[in-house]
Amino acid sequence: MLSGSSTRFSRPAVAISVADPGAMVHAHSAVESLGGRPRHLSPVQLEQLLEGPEYAGLIYDLAPWNSSVVPLLGMLRQKHPALPILLYAPSRPEVSRVLLQLRHSDVKGLRVEHQAQAGRALKALQDHVQWLLAAVYATKVMHLMQLLLPDMPARTRAYVQCILDRIVGAGVSQQLSVGSVLAGSTIPLRTLQHALGSAGLPPPKALLDWVTLLFATLSADASHRTTMAVARDFGFDTQRINRLRHRLVREAVADVSPAQEFDMTFLAFAEACSVSQRTASTVLQRTG
Repeated sequence: MLSGSSTRFSRPAVAISVADPGAMVHAHSAVESLGGRPRHLSPVQLEQLLEGPEYAGLIYDLAPWNSSVVPLLGMLRQKHPALPILLYAPSRPEVSRVLLQLRHSDVKGLRVEHQAQAGRALKALQDHVQWLLAAVYATKVMHLMQLLLPDMPARTRAYVQCILDRIVGAGVSQQLSVGSVLAGSTIPLRTLQHALGSAGLPPPKALLDWVTLLFATLSADASHRTTMAVARDFGFDTQRINRLRHRLVREAVADVSPAQEFDMTFLAFAEACSVSQRTASTVLQRTG
């Protein structure tokens, strides 16, 4: 079922707790420019993040140093392991020990940078925030794929996660191929091909294309921008994205809303995976 509104997803709320006033202004501006909703969060309000999924991401400055924050951050990682966190850390021995604790996990979504300062270029903060929002959108894509394909083989799920990790971490140069995605994994190509074929799913290159397009169209919808604008911000080849839109979706997408384009892409992907349109529509309704 296509969305009747211009957007299906709300703009992701990003909690920001940064000590330096100038850096806070830059962080707010960077989040807004990339389609997020900045929300100021004082250090004493950090416990609010433990209560529910109100925020899609967190930007947190560990300065001025306060040791009472450590257990809260640890509990936050345990309770919401998928929550992307951009952490600014001063150079202190105590902080190094905290980072070791927070990183002692296979959970993705933690990035650490040097302490935020007003003098830092806005471009640097935008790069950091771009990573954070890409991680937010990647988490949404994986969640929807798991709802659509609850019996997705473990190798397939790992491959999809590798694709999303590459998209999130590639910065301004999205030169993705099956080889580059698998290079940092332990998944043999033949094993992956067999797993996908046995499950009736698209082969590795086709699945890479689908995940890329799902990420781009979902990001556009969630940030209330166009797919081409999102593609440029995240460093995709816009011509490639445009070719994927026409080749995979096979419907006119130029004049539809971001929500409708994402819905059309998701339904076309479901068809490629031999999933009924009814099932796919039900998944979409659960996200509206």
